[in-house]
This record gives sequence, structure tokens and C-alpha cells, in this order.
Amino acid sequence: MLKKRDIFILFFINLILFFSAAVFTGINCEISLKNPELKSYIINTGNKDISADVINEELLEVKLPYGVTNFSIKGVEKHQIKNVFLNGNEINSLNAIENNLLKLKIQMLFKVFSLTLAALLIEIILAALFFIPQKDKFWESLKNNKSVFYISCLILTVFILWNFYNVYQNAVDLPFWDEWEALLPGRLDRQLNYNWIFSFHNEHKILWTRLFTWVLYNIDGWNLRHQIILNFFLYLGSMFLLYKIIPDKNSFLPLFFIPCFSDVLIENQMTGFQSVFYFMLLFSFLAVYVGFVKANNVKNTLLFSIFTVCSMFSMTFISGIALFSAFIIKQRRINKNLIIAGCVIITGLYVFFSNYSSIDLQMKVTMPDKLLFWYYCFRVIIKGIFNAYLPVIWTMIAGILMIGGFVISYIREKDKNDYYVYLALFLLSIFLAAGISAGRASGDPFHSVAGRHLNVINYLIPCISALLMRFNYIKAALIYFLVLVFGFSSCYSFKTYCSLKEFRVQAKHELLTVIGTKRKELTVGKVNPFDIKECITRARELNVSFLKGE
Repeated sequence: MLKKRDIFILFFINLILFFSAAVFTGINCEISLKNPELKSYIINTGNKDISADVINEELLEVKLPYGVTNFSIKGVEKHQIKNVFLNGNEINSLNAIENNLLKLKIQMLFKVFSLTLAALLIEIILAALFFIPQKDKFWESLKNNKSVFYISCLILTVFILWNFYNVYQNAVDLPFWDEWEALLPGRLDRQLNYNWIFSFHNEHKILWTRLFTWVLYNIDGWNLRHQIILNFFLYLGSMFLLYKIIPDKNSFLPLFFIPCFSDVLIENQMTGFQSVFYFMLLFSFLAVYVGFVKANNVKNTLLFSIFTVCSMFSMTFISGIALFSAFIIKQRRINKNLIIAGCVIITGLYVFFSNYSSIDLQMKVTMPDKLLFWYYCFRVIIKGIFNAYLPVIWTMIAGILMIGGFVISYIREKDKNDYYVYLALFLLSIFLAAGISAGRASGDPFHSVAGRHLNVINYLIPCISALLMRFNYIKAALIYFLVLVFGFSSCYSFKTYCSLKEFRVQAKHELLTVIGTKRKELTVGKVNPFDIKECITRARELNVSFLKGE
């Protein structure tokens, strides 16, 4: 087994390798020039001259060394430079180039340190898997080792900070797709519009997101950048709560939260409206906490029921059905707690569907009697817990084995109260995956699963690892971690966030240009499904934040 000296040597070898790789990759720099006179220019980086050819009539592309603090183009004045992108991140002012280059160096060091720690952990795990037998006492001590726990927390913290940095740096104050709905007449206003708050958005009730939007509008004119950043803390709070309610804590558990902070969820992370998922998870986990972790009494049952209804009004009634189903199974017989929960949740369902006839758009539904439903459902689940797509037959087999394994574990543990936390969490995820399948399988089931849907599956990753540890399948849990490392290896890129920011910044520029020149057509990329002219008219009346750059 590795000794402390070996671990330190491995750490420094990894550090040198990753640092060398990062330095040699350099910084991608794109410079747009006004009417360039030459076909090739020399870019001076202080101690090195780099030649760059003009492409697309005005664009220079060059790879800058990571050590550079500034650069200049021979024969070009500052006023001839239209804009600059460093690793896909637009520089608004040429005077800010130096600061942005410094940020990129910090990013590089951050990434190197993260990869070094991750590589070290994998090497330790591989050494343990190959050289230490399953029944060795070492595994039991490792499972509850404080040093391992602190290292796991440190690595998770690095990924959380990486995720927050990307969200903070790349959030753009521009409505995207469903968010424009708030700017239709009769929606957002200084006075709270209760009809809008409780009305359907397609087949969903999104009361909390609309209320959140209204509060932010009254504070800062609905600055979507602020909403996106606050969404991150909503999600972080839900993940902290998930950690708290998982019964089987172990030293490795923090590591299994790392995929929950990957760019797989960028669709939710970078769109303010997608707080619908975060509110649903937060209220659902609160319901699980008071209904399955805390004492089984009237007070906690009432709180469980209220949080369950809140989760339904965050997005979908399916979360309420899932949580109530788990609560029924846990109670086993009709009692006052079950009656209280039933009355509150059924009342919530009645209110939820009270104006169902007013839905404007309903998707074609695929029911569970169709094989297509199960294929898409298992596809969503497998993608969420492995970040992988399997062939049709293997998707079906893997899904059946996963459900079968969970059923076997329930039979084995049904007499233990803490197991019902897992039951609630798994039923919540599986019911939500089924709801996604009912609405999406009628489209192209072979198309990639939408990233926003994986929020309701990803949280199963730490639950699965905790269950494996519960049954002392420690090697299986570590192998699962290695599978996750490879499955999510491409999901921690700064470029993913920068490219999305670039698209939205360009869309915002186009929007403000169109409004400023009062052109008749308002086509702003693929950022809205509504009448953009009507939305802009209403946005001006409300004086919303993103128009203040006009």
C-alpha cells in the first residue's frame, strides 16, 4: 500500500505534469480588426513575437503563452481593434486585457490544482483496489477516516468554487427563451399579479420562480445576472440538505457530489428561469427531512405535507405524488399522520389542477404501456447517474438491473426506519424521470437527453454510493467513483461557460442595436419563443434591467 512519502511524491509528479500541459496549451486569443491593411500581423507579447494571419477578412487568431501579461499588435493602434476574446471571454475594454489575462492564469492554476488532487485520489484508489482484499480491516477504517473525509471535502470545495466562478463570471443579464414570458402583458408588475403567479406555464406550476422574479424586479429591476447567481446558492443549499438527510455518511461521500457541480447542468445554471428545478429539489428534500428523518409525529407530518405541496408548486405535481407514495409505504397502515398528509396533499393537488383547462400548450403524452416510454425513462436515468449513453438493449437491461437492485435492497432493509429516506429520494427521482419520459419520449427518443432534466437524476449519485457503503460494497463504491470520473471527465471546462456567455452577449448586443436603431424586425438569435416586439414594449414600460444599456 502507498506510504505518506509515496503520496507526496505522486502529488508533485502530478502537479508538474498538469502544470506543464497547461502551460504548453496557451490562451486562445481572437482579435477583430477594423479594415486590416495587411494579410499577416506580428503580435508582441513582451519577450516573444508571434505571427498571425488575417482570416475571414478581419479576424486574427493566436495562441498566447500563459505567462504573458499584455500584448500589442505591430502596426495597429487601439482604435483599430473592434473586440478581443480570450478563451471565448469577450473583453469589453482594451485596458482590461491585463486583468483578464491574470484571471486566466488564476483559472489555469485552479484547474491544475483540481486535476492534481483528482489524479492523486484515483491513483490511491487504484492502488487500494488492486492490492488490498475486500475483507481487509483497512476498508472499514478508510470508510470512517477523518483525513480521507477532509481530503474529500477539499476536493469537493474546489469543484464547487470552480462551478461558482463560472456562473459568476459568465452570467448575462438577458432573458432567454421561457424567461421572456414574464414580459408579456399582464404578467410582471410592481403590484403582485396573483393570477399570473398561480397560472400554468405549459403544464407546470412555477409559483416560487415567478415570486422570486417579482421580488428581484422590485429590488433591482429584474437583473437576470443576479438571479442566476442567487440560483447557484439555492442549488448549493439543496445539495447541503441532501448530504444532511443521507443516512449513511462516510469519508468518501463528499466526492460523489462532484458530478452535481459539473457543466452537464449548464442549461439550468445559466438560466434564471430554471430555478424551477432548484426550488423543487429544495422543498422536496425539506419534505424528506421532516417526513423521513425527523420523528414521526403530527407536527413533522404537517410540515412534510406543506413542503410536499410547495415542491409541487415549484414545478410539477409528480414530485408530490412520489413523496406521498413513499410516505404511504413508510406508514404501512392508515393512521392520523397518513390522514393529515393525505388531506393536505390532496387539497394541494386539487388547487394545482383547479385551472387546468386554461393550459395553452400541452405536449403529446407517452404512457407506460409503450416500450418507448421505458426506453426513454431508463435513458434519462442512465445518463444522469453515469453521464453515458448506451445502445437500446443495454439501456433497457441496465435500467431493469438498477430498479431490481433497488427493490432487493428495499426487501432487505424495509424494517429499518432510516432506509425510507432512500426510498423517498429514489421514488422522487424515478417518478420525475417517468414524468420527463411521458412528455419527451414522443419526440426523438434517440436524441440526447436535455441537460436541464438531469438535475432530478444527478442527485442519485451520492445516494447510490451511500447505499453501496451501507452494504459494505466499498470496492464497488470506489469503482463507481472511477466510472464517474471517466463519465464526467469532459464536463469541467471553462470554455463551455465562456462560449455560452459569448452567444448571449452577442444576442444582447444585437437586441440593443435593433432597439436603438428602431429597425422594424426584432430577431435576436434563438433566445425567445414569444412576440419579441410585444415583450420589448412591455420591458420598456417596466424599465427592466437588461434594457438600461440602450
